[in-house]
Parts: sequence; structure tokens; C-alpha cells
Amino acid sequence: QQEQQQDNKKEPQGFERKEEREEKKVESQEKRSPKTKRTKLEHGKEEMEVQAEEPQKDQQQQVVVQYYQPPTALQRKRIQHEHPPDLRFFKHGGLPGYDTVSFPIVRWLVLQNATRNRKAAVTAVKEGRIQINAVTIQSLSHPVLRSDNITLDGAEVKWIHEKHIYYILHKPTGCLCTRKQNHQLKGGGFKEDIRPTVYDFLPESVRYVINSIGRLDFDTSGLLLFTSDGHFHHVVASPEFKVPKIYRCTLRVKEPLSDDAIQKLDQGIQLPHAKGAVVRGDAWNVVDASQPGLVDLRITGGYKHQVKLMMAVGVQRPLEHLHRRTFAGLELPHDLAEGEARHLTESELQTIYQIAQQQVNAVQEKEKEALLTFQKGVEEEKKALKVFLASTDNISSEVLQNDESVMSSLAM
Repeated sequence: QQEQQQDNKKEPQGFERKEEREEKKVESQEKRSPKTKRTKLEHGKEEMEVQAEEPQKDQQQQVVVQYYQPPTALQRKRIQHEHPPDLRFFKHGGLPGYDTVSFPIVRWLVLQNATRNRKAAVTAVKEGRIQINAVTIQSLSHPVLRSDNITLDGAEVKWIHEKHIYYILHKPTGCLCTRKQNHQLKGGGFKEDIRPTVYDFLPESVRYVINSIGRLDFDTSGLLLFTSDGHFHHVVASPEFKVPKIYRCTLRVKEPLSDDAIQKLDQGIQLPHAKGAVVRGDAWNVVDASQPGLVDLRITGGYKHQVKLMMAVGVQRPLEHLHRRTFAGLELPHDLAEGEARHLTESELQTIYQIAQQQVNAVQEKEKEALLTFQKGVEEEKKALKVFLASTDNISSEVLQNDESVMSSLAM
């Protein structure tokens, strides 16, 4: 009786032995459909094994999900060598305002102000609401000719703009560079923003056709460009091509910038919010007896609040006002008052295109140099491999099996 009491103490009521628990686990796993297991790999990620059910329960097929492995640096170089980037952004004739004969239907609809945006044009084409010469089209890249008759929902779409549109605006302070007028709140819902936008200063006929090239802050004034030319917009706005911009900075403290501060701006300043990017700029003091504390800063980037942070955080000279004077070699016209907008002239377009083409050529030369360097490296690797194979042919297999030092050197 004492032994039975001791056994009862060791095994209380409801106690399950290890074998019984394992049997219950097996039974529960067999009931699952499909059967899943998780295993942990060496690099820390989890791999899922799925066993799909089949008519025969004894035979189950295992499917292993393989994770994507990014290519190595050498593989990326080879991919770039086999597929070099297309930098010919001026393949439509080189001169601004080429004819819309080369436009696809989606871009043509936006240019003619038939739809508010590209998304609406794509939806209209996919729904079959576009007809060209009484034939419904569903291809987003269908070309448009000058002699075509295009209808949208049965109404004829007239030709308004046969060439790309280029506008210049003298942006005043106190307006936003955006089309959206609503702000999303943290707790949910939207709040209407009644502040004016830069598109309020544009004519209504082109307001929904052109987009601003870059942005200026709410309290920043100066030159702002608009266009419907996507290639032109990309080259001028992309930081890859380093199109120059000059800003007139009004310092809060009316004293000239010191030589040490100018040198520090030239060497580069690390921005806190730009993932550690180092930006530089060419700065010089503007001699003006009537208005001291003016500095011109030339940059090629476009990070958020870049000029303000470079002056306030980089050299501890906060700004009172910021004004953009020059963009892509084009100076703000003196006869253009704040809030006024007009078409760019032919000479102004040629000035911008000349600067942009120079930057594109510089990027193309760098790409060519990088490809040549990569080709030389590949040739050197091939020569080294040939020498290695020739040396291994002369060594017998017996020596390789016995000499561990040779094996270790070959493994290196």
C-alpha cells in the first residue's frame, strides 16, 4: 500500500506520459489538411514545408519554398554589362516640342486635357471607351496620328496641343507645390487644406496637363518649371544628371559668410534625414550695400529642405528667406512678377536643353568607363583561369591526392 501511495504521488491524476503526448501530437498532425512544418535555417530565416494531400495517404509530396537570393556584386556588374542602361532621352528629335505623332494614346489623352490624369486615361482605354476611326482599341501604346478621329464615350476629342507644353512660374511664398488639398489625420479621416497651390496660378487649359519639375517649400519663392514632356522632366529633375540650381539665401544674421563656412560647404555636409548622404555646394557672398547678409548657393541635389539644413545645421547660419534664382542654366526673368506664369520661349528651351544634354553626355561617359573597367577585369580573370588550368594539367592526380599543401593552395 505504501508503494502504491508513492506511485500516486509521482503520477497525479491527469498526468500524461511523454509517449502518450507524442502519440496525441502525431494524431493531431495527421488530422490537419494540408500538413505543415516549420524548420529554421542556419541564416535565421524560416523555411516552410508543405505536404499536399493526395488520393493515396501513404504517398505525400513535399514542396519546399525557396527564398529569393539577391545577386552578388559581380553578378550585378555582368547584368549591367549585358544590358547597359538606355540613356538616350532625346531620341524624339532632340528639339523641344516634337509633334504628337509619336505619342501613345494614353499620353495623348492627358495632353489634350481629355482626362484629368494618366490613371483615368488607362481606365478609359481598358474599359473600351476609346475609339480611333470608329474602331475600339484596348492597347495602351496604340499610336496616334494627326489624321485620326478619336472619340471618348462617343464624344470627339479635339486637338488642343500638338506639341509639348513648357511653362515657367515665379512662385510666391505661401503656396504649395501639390495637387492634393486633403491631409490624412492620424486618428483616421481627412482634413481639407485651404491653402493655395502653384496650379492655381496656371491657366485652366493646361492646369491638368503639365506637372511641376521638382518642388519648392511653402515659404520659398523663385523659379519653377512645368512641362508635359516626360523625358525632359526626368533628365532635368533626376539627381543622377546633376542639373545645377542656384538659390539666393538671406541670412538671419546680417553678416557675410566666413571663409571656413564656404570651405565646409564645398567639402560636403552630411544630412541627418537623407540616410547619411553627403551633399556639397558652391557658395559665395553677394556684395549688396543696401541688403547685407546675402549668399548664393549652387547645388545639384534635391533633398527635402536641403539648402536650409546645409546652412542651419552644416554651418550654423539659419536663413530668413530662400529664393531660387536659376534652374538648369535658366535665370528667372526680371519682367516676370510673383504669381505670373507664361510659356517658355524657344531660346530659353534651348538653354535648358543644352545644359541637360551636357549632363546626359557626362553620365554616358561615366557608364562607358565603368563598362570598360569591368571588361578589363573579366579579361584578366579569364587569363588567370587559363594559367591555372594549364598548371593543373601538368600535375598528376597522385601528387594532388598526397600533397595537402597543393590541395589547400588550389582551394584558395
